[in-house]
Amino acid sequence: MSDDNQGDGITKPNAGSGSGDEIKEDKAFMAIKEEKRALAAKNAEIQAKLDKLEAEAKQKQEEALKQQGEYKKLWEEEQKTKLELAEKLKKKEEKELALRKIDVVMQELGVPLAKAEYWNFMDLTKIPVDEATQDVDRNIAKQVASDFMRDFPELLAKKSGKMPNDAPSGSKGLTHEEWLKLPLNEKRLRVKDVIKK
Repeated sequence: MSDDNQGDGITKPNAGSGSGDEIKEDKAFMAIKEEKRALAAKNAEIQAKLDKLEAEAKQKQEEALKQQGEYKKLWEEEQKTKLELAEKLKKKEEKELALRKIDVVMQELGVPLAKAEYWNFMDLTKIPVDEATQDVDRNIAKQVASDFMRDFPELLAKKSGKMPNDAPSGSKGLTHEEWLKLPLNEKRLRVKDVIKK
């Protein structure tokens, strides 16, 4: 056998004597061999294109999955943000409700508490709120206020015992020079109105 037919899987048929048939067989053999090489080259080209298309399809699929993962992450972040906002809104509404209850109880007490932190001694959860109108139940608030006054009278602010002379006068302040120009009786009455510099 010659080198022409090695490695391509086609073996040259044994020819008998050197006749014209042998030349025809060699030409047919060479044509088949060339056709096989062309088919193999075309097959390799098609396989390369197929591999390239499969790689591109796999890359697109991975990108799609990656985007889905990002969308999922974005969706989860949105849900987390919604929960945080809902929690903030709930706390704000609870605080506003507590302030409305405190306002009603203060009106019922008639005197302020000695210190703001004393509100912690009052159970505002006992005071119901009408769901439809959001109004505080004044009867219960009055009861809570009276219970607080009975149980913790020392936490209420003491009424100051000011003297009548301490009452502010209806007149405006005077400079020292203006005060000196007043008659003696009025000077005595308006001593407190002199503006100190």
